Amino acid sequence: MNATPSTDARSLDHQVLQCLRQRAVCAVEQGFSVAQVAATFGLNRRTVFRWVADYRRAGPGALLAKPIPGRPKRIREEPPD
Repeated sequence: MNATPSTDARSLDHQVLQCLRQRAVCAVEQGFSVAQVAATFGLNRRTVFRWVADYRRAGPGALLAKPIPGRPKRIREEPPD
């Protein structure tokens, strides 16, 4: 299954991106090369190397989704027209 690198991973939902990070690092830890993992998931090799380094330095918590900084979106009280 080859993913096309036509989409930017930054546009993905944080939970989806977290799962992608975990699956990519797991594949490298199981013996797949970084190049193979990057090609399979449609990622840049540097990104996979960084995720693996973060995982090895700080453990599984390094791959978790971080809270989105900034002010939360305003909730509308009225339905849009």
